[in-house]
Amino acid sequence: MARGSSTGIILILFMCVIFVIGGGLYVYTTRDQEGDTCTGDDPNAEYTLDQDLNCTFVQCYPGFGINEDGACVFIAEEKATTELELAREDLKLKQLAAQSAEITSEGEKSKAAAELVAAEDRQRAAALALEAAKDERKAAEIEREAAKDERKAAEIEREAELAAEAAESERKAAEIAELAAKEVLVVECKKFRIKGRYRFYLKDMGDGDLRTDKRNVPGTEGWEFEGSFPNNLRIKGPKGYYLKDMNIDEKVRFDKRSTVPGVGGWSIEGRKLNDVRIKSRYGRYLAMKTDGALYMHKSKIPDANAWKIVCARGDIIT
Repeated sequence: MARGSSTGIILILFMCVIFVIGGGLYVYTTRDQEGDTCTGDDPNAEYTLDQDLNCTFVQCYPGFGINEDGACVFIAEEKATTELELAREDLKLKQLAAQSAEITSEGEKSKAAAELVAAEDRQRAAALALEAAKDERKAAEIEREAAKDERKAAEIEREAELAAEAAESERKAAEIAELAAKEVLVVECKKFRIKGRYRFYLKDMGDGDLRTDKRNVPGTEGWEFEGSFPNNLRIKGPKGYYLKDMNIDEKVRFDKRSTVPGVGGWSIEGRKLNDVRIKSRYGRYLAMKTDGALYMHKSKIPDANAWKIVCARGDIIT
């Protein structure tokens, strides 16, 4: 078990990847892209961005067509306007004909009067058709604006979703950054030796007594953590005995039983496993004197600092 600097780097890189993907996705999906709609010179035409992101004419809106001037006009209204102009000209001609002094016979007068009435009817019909065409154009424009509003609302909703996704990615990245900043202890080996600040190892000889030794001898190698690392542990020696703090004196005890009071609830404090403190469930710290003698102390004194968890060779988890 060791705190690998590579783990912190991996966490930070993972955080960066999440941030870049989340933020990049938001920027990419909200920026202008080929095929997006845009606003051109003709209000009655559809425009989109081409591959160079230039706003380009696509077609007239439904119901509209290009006239001789190259503008998009409402076809029905354009036809009705033309018909009204023709009807007005025809009426003028019929009025002049009816007033002509050359018409003398009753038959000619009756015919001119009938043609005048027909011309007047034609003009009225053309005027009504034009009004109807204008109403139809206004309805088409209203429908088009409603469709635009729907698209805009959908775009706003999508942008909000993307912004929320980007914010969630940033939140996760912040959590990972916080995790990396805390230098979380990471399990990298199953069994290990426990070394004090004065270079003595904890030693379990299997007779119920806890000893210390500066040598790498039997009983020093093969310690294990059982439980939830790093805050709710049992610390087990290579011969099956557990560290125990009874919280009644300074003595550090050893016990073969795993469920008795004082065996559980140990925790490991620190940022690196070559510099930790070992705390019992009672808030007391495992300490070592210069001669290797062990005792429990309620404070973070120097003797309780700088414990090292040294991985056993050949037992690294890959």
